Amino acid sequence: MTSSARTESLSHQSSELRVVCRADGRGRIDPSWLARLREALPGARLMAAASLAETHGLEAIDADPREVDALWHWLGEQAPGEATLVLDNGIDWPANLAERLEAWQAAGPGALLRMLAGNYHDELNPLAGLSGLGKDSDPHSLLMAAGTGLPSPCRMVAGAQLFLVHRPDRDRPVAELVDDLFLHDPARALNAGQLKRPQSAAAFGQLRARLSALLAAGVDRISEFHQVEGSDRAAPLTLHITHAWGGGIARWIADQCQGDPAGRHLILSAGGRQDGREHGQRLRLHSGLAGQAPLAEWPLLEPIADTAISHPAYAELLGQIIERYGIGRIIVSSLIGHSLDALRTGLPTLCVLHDFYPASPLLHQDPLESLAADGRLDLGPALSAQAGRLMFEHADADHWHVLGAAWAEAVVEQAVRLIAPTRHVADRWQRLFQNRLPEIAVRPHGFDAPPSWSGGLARKESVEGPLRLVVVGRISQGKGLGLLERSLDALRAHCRLTLLGAGREAYRLFGSPGVDILLDYEAEELPALLSTLEADAVLLLSTVPETWNYVLSEARALGITPMATRLGSFAERIRDGVDGVLFDPDPEALVEAVIQWKGRAEALRSLAAQALAEPGLAEAAQAYRELLPERSTTPSWTPVRGLAQSALGLESEAHRQAESKRAELAVLVDAQREELTRRADWARRAERLSEERTAWARSLDAQLSAERAEHERSRQRMERERERLEMTLEATRAELFARDRRVAELVSELRETQDQLAARDTHIRLMSESWSWRLTRPLRFGTRLLRSARTEQLWNPLRWPGLAGRLLASLRGEGWRGTLLALYRSPVETGAGASEESSTEPLPPVEAPVPRLEPLELPSSDAPIASIVIPVYNKVELTAACLHSLAEHAAATPFEVLVVDDCSGDGTADFLAACEGLRVLRNTKNAGFIDSCNRGAEAARGEFLVFLNNDTTVSEGWLEALLEPLENDPDAGIVGARMVYPDGRLQEAGGIIFNDASGWNYGKFDDPSAPQYGFLSEADYVSGACLALRREDFQRLGGFDTRFRPAYYEDTDLCFQMRQAGKKVLVQPACTIVHHEGATSGTDERSGAKKYQAINRERFAEKWREVLTGHPPPEPDHDRVDPVRHLRYRRYRRRALVIDATTPRPDHDSGSVRIRAVLDLLGARGYQVSFMAENRLYVEGYTDQLTQAGIEVLHAPAVPTLEPWLAEQGRDLDLILVSRHYVLAPLLVMLRQHAPQARLVFDTVDLHYLREQREAELTGDEVVAEQARRTREQELRLIAQADISLVVSPVEQALLAEELPGADVRILSNIHEVHGPGPAWSERAGLLFVGGFQHQPNVDAVRWLAAEIFPRIRAALPEVELHLVGSQMPESVERLGEQPGIRVHGFVADLDPMLARARISLAPLRYGAGVKGKVNQAMSHGLPVVATTCAGEGMFLEHGRDVLLADGAEQFADEVVRLYRDEALWNRLAQGGLANVERHFSRQAADLVLAGLESSERD
Repeated sequence: MTSSARTESLSHQSSELRVVCRADGRGRIDPSWLARLREALPGARLMAAASLAETHGLEAIDADPREVDALWHWLGEQAPGEATLVLDNGIDWPANLAERLEAWQAAGPGALLRMLAGNYHDELNPLAGLSGLGKDSDPHSLLMAAGTGLPSPCRMVAGAQLFLVHRPDRDRPVAELVDDLFLHDPARALNAGQLKRPQSAAAFGQLRARLSALLAAGVDRISEFHQVEGSDRAAPLTLHITHAWGGGIARWIADQCQGDPAGRHLILSAGGRQDGREHGQRLRLHSGLAGQAPLAEWPLLEPIADTAISHPAYAELLGQIIERYGIGRIIVSSLIGHSLDALRTGLPTLCVLHDFYPASPLLHQDPLESLAADGRLDLGPALSAQAGRLMFEHADADHWHVLGAAWAEAVVEQAVRLIAPTRHVADRWQRLFQNRLPEIAVRPHGFDAPPSWSGGLARKESVEGPLRLVVVGRISQGKGLGLLERSLDALRAHCRLTLLGAGREAYRLFGSPGVDILLDYEAEELPALLSTLEADAVLLLSTVPETWNYVLSEARALGITPMATRLGSFAERIRDGVDGVLFDPDPEALVEAVIQWKGRAEALRSLAAQALAEPGLAEAAQAYRELLPERSTTPSWTPVRGLAQSALGLESEAHRQAESKRAELAVLVDAQREELTRRADWARRAERLSEERTAWARSLDAQLSAERAEHERSRQRMERERERLEMTLEATRAELFARDRRVAELVSELRETQDQLAARDTHIRLMSESWSWRLTRPLRFGTRLLRSARTEQLWNPLRWPGLAGRLLASLRGEGWRGTLLALYRSPVETGAGASEESSTEPLPPVEAPVPRLEPLELPSSDAPIASIVIPVYNKVELTAACLHSLAEHAAATPFEVLVVDDCSGDGTADFLAACEGLRVLRNTKNAGFIDSCNRGAEAARGEFLVFLNNDTTVSEGWLEALLEPLENDPDAGIVGARMVYPDGRLQEAGGIIFNDASGWNYGKFDDPSAPQYGFLSEADYVSGACLALRREDFQRLGGFDTRFRPAYYEDTDLCFQMRQAGKKVLVQPACTIVHHEGATSGTDERSGAKKYQAINRERFAEKWREVLTGHPPPEPDHDRVDPVRHLRYRRYRRRALVIDATTPRPDHDSGSVRIRAVLDLLGARGYQVSFMAENRLYVEGYTDQLTQAGIEVLHAPAVPTLEPWLAEQGRDLDLILVSRHYVLAPLLVMLRQHAPQARLVFDTVDLHYLREQREAELTGDEVVAEQARRTREQELRLIAQADISLVVSPVEQALLAEELPGADVRILSNIHEVHGPGPAWSERAGLLFVGGFQHQPNVDAVRWLAAEIFPRIRAALPEVELHLVGSQMPESVERLGEQPGIRVHGFVADLDPMLARARISLAPLRYGAGVKGKVNQAMSHGLPVVATTCAGEGMFLEHGRDVLLADGAEQFADEVVRLYRDEALWNRLAQGGLANVERHFSRQAADLVLAGLESSERD
């Protein structure tokens, strides 16, 4: 319809329409707005209040347009049936406003009062509060598409825009609110307001849900309903009938919509249960151009299993859709879930034959295989063969024969046009119906290459060798999976296969030599991928005739030659030997075709240029329109009520008729008034009885509701209990599995230990029975006596009186024999250091220092690194004990000892004068602790200052441990020791200062071996009894502040000054000092020097008042076992618990390198990290590495089990990361119970079940296959229950995306330091294999390497050597060292020298999962790698750039030899490997993943 015709029509339609124009808030009406209104509603009578009417040439209204009652009264005085629209100045309207008003005016006999929705009013805006709207959003099209048109009763809202229609003898009706017309106030945001009124929320509830889904999908306008005011009427709509499965049909419909800009399209899809037994449970309406979010949804009360021959409810609903939207054409792509009523609408209807449904339900089989000898279709045998696997509920052949016949009958009777994409499809359909169908037109599908493909392929000149063939898209049995499997062995020698986007069924091909697999890809990536792969041809392997194939269209668009089976559309679209290659669908023909073109890759590529042009999307859409154009229609905009809504409409109409009848009967009321009066008493009694019964019924209903609610609560409780019991059962099973495994390990260890003990016993027995042992006994006795004499300093005359007394006492008590035995015993056996228990045991009590006043000699240095300053005042016996401990535990670090004597009067000066190796400074007057320390610091020469009280004794390794943080961390300012009492109890592991300046010695009187005291950490202050810092820092800070003379709070003040200077104050648990607190100053704060502790607290509080406001109050939480831990470690922003199977040993395996890096990165992100190994063992050296990195380690015996610790600490955890399924499974319930707020992250390390599956496929071991099944169930269950799961490769992430689509799975791959390039190619020799042999894939790999690969390498390189390195080597691997050229090294603590000497690293893994650390490790050192596809999986590696990939033994050996000889190739791979590690496996890449965990943490 032309614009002028439309104007004429609207003029006629709106001749009885009055428009009351209300002024805006300023009392004005905009003339330009009035002009637009006159154009939109030509012929309408425009009115306004009298004060404005004359100014704008409008009719005056004698009612207040703001009062609804006044308007209704005024309207009643006008001609019946006339309508009035009330609009505020400035309000915008949809382009089809006149049509909508006319439809409402003609809607029915009843009076009408409607409020119009829009953003002009907070309570009437269906878009209120919705996100995703912008300045270009089109609210009119959104409401027309997603609104129902159903009016909802609603109380009047002041300021509403109104539409009123008065009917004779009608009272004012209840106001209605409609949801498919929108009035726009340009001065307000589209989403202004908030729906607080329940009636508004109810009216717009379903609409807002649909709008939210559309906006979330990025759809803020519906193109099919976007109209420009003044333009011609929009083109009629095409309605596509289809299923909800997606796939090729969905792509064809999307292409039709995209390629038809002149048309408008809607899609009606049917959907059903996930089990595929009822495909028509609901119908959804979609925009053709607006993605997947539905515009509307209607349930079918009577579901459709496959396709209904007739379905009244479906037919009624479809008719309402056609009428409301003005559908002008039906295109049927699939009738699955629909009724044949879709063919009986009377509209132009086109049926596109994408497949052979509904003639046959066997969608992946050629239906011609089911033709009987007489040419009729017999589906019985084929359906029987599909028993239990059919996608449809009906498996009876008769059902499908009847349905097919009904479909053909409807096609003929309704003159439905049939169309097929290729001739073979049309021919098959005719054969299925014995050539009784109408003519089937053949129109090929259109295809437009995505804009991102504009650059085409970057093709390199082909090289000699195997063909490079690529299979694009999902692969299955019908898509050639079986054909490929049967052909692989013969194909490997002639081509290299890559599967792109192969899907989950391709998992069975993982690890197959000669096959690379990428499970998924994005469409825009296809040209780049094919260019990278240097594809010679695309392989199309369908073994079932396809009606059309889009991959062929894509290949043609990219200029790649297709090689396809001679079936279906391939045989019709490809000219064999001209523009492609065809072969029969069997292995022999496939292999023969590949061999035919092997060595002729360039000729094969050139065929693509001969392909005939195929239509684009616009050309194809035009062909369909020419075949069947739309019928010109007008939308009615009547509501689509659906089935339940239809029933409600009928009920409403019955109610209206009853009301009409009641009005007629009301006339009789007056005549019967007297009778009613006589019966009034009876009526009242009846009313009371009715009320009583009503109340009784309501009470019963309430009771029933309560019982139902209680029943539901009971059901939910039982369901939760069932889930809890299932999780507990699973956890128990996993725990039993873990315990069984641990018991087996312990039994093995016990047997090994017993064997070792037996061997040692035998050795000792043989040695003790030997003549040499007997003959040397006197010599050994004499040696022991001399050692004891030297230890007791028998050479020192000052010791003789004491020793003589002890000798006489021993002779009296023990006799000569006992005394000689005592002298014979080694001091190591009798001294305090005799215990060989691990450092995890509680410290043993230390006796009070025995007066040892004999002079001593300390090591000294002219260039000391550390200066130990010891202030002393009397207590010479303590000073002597302190100096003796320094002599006994003399450090390897060069140091000097400066003793500052503060005017002692007890013999201290004489003792110090007799000692050597000391620097003694004597004060001329008693100056106090602070001045003595400052004087000693001034005289010091070392880089570091160590202040040490004279009432302390040091322990082994104390100085190195104390200085290590200062040497390694430039941010470390002060380091203090872990202080213990002589009885072994903890005195202090860092101090806390509260906001009132009072302090708390953390851990006082507790067990010092508890884990919370065992790791390097920050503290508010550390005790000056043992404190280290850089000398230059001490000088810069001005030394100890003399305002705190003589002592106390000077050390705390120094710590605060250091922190203010930007450096950390640390407590070092590896440095343990015994402190005899109070021995020099006492413990009573009321007297002696100790009284200054209270005085100086006030001075300290005054100095640091502002800083102390940020400190916590002195309020320990005594409900906690550790009441101040949360205050002690408050500087950490978060807490994390990390659990793994064992303590990481980074020099043993790459998994340890990875988890150790995770621990370090979490610490750097502000977490206080606690680590627990499942076996809870303290591992000497490795546990210490963690604690020195600031990580709390939970180990036995301090933490024998996790649950008590978790019950206390779980509430504070923000993150829990557990590695390996067998570790998490028994702990999951416990973790959720005690730390429900924490984000639970399951670190798979690698997918164990995938590795086990591949091992089972390689070995054919049924036991391993069963184990893989059980592991898969457990791993998938844990992934589903965890908040986040981590995998190490994109391959595993893609696999889990298909296995568990809803799971949050992220990649945290191996983590390596990039060491940079090492020695050059010419400086290297030999081959290197590295792997932990507790890992079975490494054992298999090295055996295969030695048996099949290395002999081939040695044949070409006779002098080359293979080095095998790794821990826990089995005997079978150790014996490989007997083979020429193989050197077995076992565990090597430092691999760097071997990585620097080797020329090539080998990774010949035949099965496994995850990312292989041996490959990362070699590449990070600039060492090139030759690996199998399995070993390089998921590492973003490119053959020839980063590594060389080979799978067969011969090919692997050839690549090793080639790389060994080719220096240029070696250099390229070394550089590519380093870049790969930097890009994907560095700490920076891992830190980004861990940062994402923080944004995901629970509130």
